[in-house]
Amino acid sequence: MSATGKNYVVDDFTTVYSSAIIQPGTVIESEGYEYRFIQNGATDVATAGTPLAALGTGDNKWISCYDLSDGVVGGGVLGVAMAEMATSEYGFVLKEGIYNTCTVQDAVGIGAGVCADADGGFRAATGAEVYPMVGVAYEAQTEAVTNGAIYVKGI
Repeated sequence: MSATGKNYVVDDFTTVYSSAIIQPGTVIESEGYEYRFIQNGATDVATAGTPLAALGTGDNKWISCYDLSDGVVGGGVLGVAMAEMATSEYGFVLKEGIYNTCTVQDAVGIGAGVCADADGGFRAATGAEVYPMVGVAYEAQTEAVTNGAIYVKGI
């Protein structure tokens, strides 16, 4: 049972909510994975398998954005979206654990560090990132894919 008094199952983490079911920012641990409850505050739809970043800090830290092309990452990358979320909807991001169907923007070797990409995916970290490294490639990719496995460690 979680700290919120509910037993969460996979369906809870992949469901989108029109209102907050728990306090945004709350972390739930389930079967060795960590999930964070957030709100999509961007005008873009957040797509499952893509990184979501904090729009701001303080009270806005748990409001996310999908399009990182503005260079605004506020409090950092929160994790990987577990479901497609429209503007103002609530849902979960995978904060820590392996996500098997991430959007990977380019080739990446197994064990290589990955960072969020401005185009809404992940890419190999090169050391000159605008966005912080958020995980490690769990399998090698030779080209851009929509099903890359990444071990994620969000904030």
